[in-house]
Amino acid sequence: MSPWIVYYNQIDFSTPVQTIYVCGQTWPTETMEQRYFLGAIFLTCYTIPLVFISVCYALIAYRVIRRQSPGVVSSLSLRLRRSRVRALEMLVVVVILFALSWLPTYAIQLRKYYGGEFVVTGPEFYLVAMVLTPVAQWLGSANSCFNPFIYCFFSTRFRNGFRNLVCTGRQSTLSISRSRWQTMKKREAKALSS
Repeated sequence: MSPWIVYYNQIDFSTPVQTIYVCGQTWPTETMEQRYFLGAIFLTCYTIPLVFISVCYALIAYRVIRRQSPGVVSSLSLRLRRSRVRALEMLVVVVILFALSWLPTYAIQLRKYYGGEFVVTGPEFYLVAMVLTPVAQWLGSANSCFNPFIYCFFSTRFRNGFRNLVCTGRQSTLSISRSRWQTMKKREAKALSS
């Protein structure tokens, strides 16, 4: 990532109507270095993480599918299957959302390097510079906050735990401790009475 510190600068595009300030790369010469740089960034920041996430979630999915629950009654097995399907759907959605959230940013960069020069006064430049690039950057950064919403949507346990955390704050841990204490006291009383 160190080339970004050196080669990214503010570029001013002056037109008769206005001046547009864009953060862009300013390389000393037009060489293949730019394309290698983009290729390395695309590989290390998008492709490798996407493959890594896909492989890890595939392994998790495999474990979820293969896992046997001890003492499962046939009436509960349907519920267990539904739970597994929901978990697998959640994993797939997380991977697809990561891929789709970051793809526009890299698609724009690939277009800039391999699709020919933009005409600075042309409509494509304004569309890319003023609309698509900021939206793509926001979408990529927003990917980090999508996962809790996905977990809440797919998992009742996560949703209930999150609700307890937000609504009751510290009381949730106290109520858990209090309920454990009450259960322990009931067991002691039962043991003493017998």
